[in-house]
Amino acid sequence: MHGVMGIISKDRDGQCVGRMYQGLYELMSRGQVYGGMATANGREITKIRTHRGLVIDTFAEDLDGLDGHLGLGVTSNVDRQPILCELTNVGSFVVGMDGYITNGAELRRKLLRQGCIFPTGEDVELLATIINQGTDLPDGIRGALERIEGPLAFTVMTPEAIYAARGIDGGAPLIAGEGGDGMIVASESCGFTYDRGWEILRDIRPGEAVRLMPDGMESLFRIEGEVRFCIFNWAYYGRYDSVIDGVHVSVARDIFSGILAEGDDFGEGYYVAPIPFSGIGHAQGYHLKSRLPLVQAYLPPQYRRRTYNLPIWLRIPEKARKLRVIKENVAGRKLVILDDSIRAGITIKDEIYELHRVGAVEVHVRIGSPPSIRYCPRARPPTKEEDFLASSMSVAEICTFINADSLRYVPLDRVCEAIKSPPEDVSWLEQQKAVIPCEENLCVACFLKSGYYLRDAA
Repeated sequence: MHGVMGIISKDRDGQCVGRMYQGLYELMSRGQVYGGMATANGREITKIRTHRGLVIDTFAEDLDGLDGHLGLGVTSNVDRQPILCELTNVGSFVVGMDGYITNGAELRRKLLRQGCIFPTGEDVELLATIINQGTDLPDGIRGALERIEGPLAFTVMTPEAIYAARGIDGGAPLIAGEGGDGMIVASESCGFTYDRGWEILRDIRPGEAVRLMPDGMESLFRIEGEVRFCIFNWAYYGRYDSVIDGVHVSVARDIFSGILAEGDDFGEGYYVAPIPFSGIGHAQGYHLKSRLPLVQAYLPPQYRRRTYNLPIWLRIPEKARKLRVIKENVAGRKLVILDDSIRAGITIKDEIYELHRVGAVEVHVRIGSPPSIRYCPRARPPTKEEDFLASSMSVAEICTFINADSLRYVPLDRVCEAIKSPPEDVSWLEQQKAVIPCEENLCVACFLKSGYYLRDAA
């Protein structure tokens, strides 16, 4: 997963680097291994700089030379981005991408036979190579959308403009915003709504390419195809204050966990507690629906990385550093703890052990998604496949394995209840010709042995 953004100021003599830095800071939950920025001034690409490490740390005192009113930024978990392409068929450009190219091996084989080379083997390099085969930049972008399979969103910067495009299946989010001094596009709305002067314009539609100019945004084209919105954008990946394809992440998590609370009848003496960060939203929804008191069992982590994409040998010590139990809030209490998902169960098992160790009387687990039984078939393959407990164990067996007093998940047939736009927003979304999430286009592949949609569950 990555966070991408592009920004252009109305003031051609202005500087966009400060706002770009702040936007990438907000998007760091999507990528925390590499960060990169590039700028242009209408005549030339002035600077590109990439670092290993958190954007907030590595760029805090290294913004010199990033001058200009156009900017492109990436925060990445996988590779060093963005990349600069100077001598190309379509002119100089910088490109950064989010997602994974599932047919990358096939595309590389074909391009190798045409004389292309791939020094790094990274997907962003493959994307740039395909763009370069166009008659001009928009044609190259069209070719990329037509040929690439998998969740994809990318931004391209030339000396004069910002281009942005979203893969045909819509699996990677991308949203445009506007403010008093320019236009912006980002992986999530949190990349610009932190500033009161900026508002959501609209989501980039699946298969659509747009161009941002100082005076506004124009849609270049849209290629229609089968849409697969990833449910985990709302259950886990998305930041709690983001709006993705018209659905508020906070509202979706409230509904997910509200469904869980409907089936419980815990009485006096029980407390709801989140496992930070994504569990915070789920715990709030459970608390509101159940009316049980909410407590902080953990000190909310600061200055720590998200751990879902780390290998097990790094994930366990990072979790230990990140999740510090507040003994005074736990000892002698019966807890209902909320989290987004369970895969191998190692983390949740350790957390339950620690809660009991400091004095919790009971620990009941509620998960804000259905049981995950396989790795996402549209994500970058793991170096070592995890053992998904739910692929071989019943819910009762998982409950015993993690030593919980009880365990419940959101039922698969109810997940679409949470991924809905508020009624007052639907008419506005229809005016924007938005693709509205619904049962027919939500991807739930990680909960299925095969297939992608709820209709495949049978």
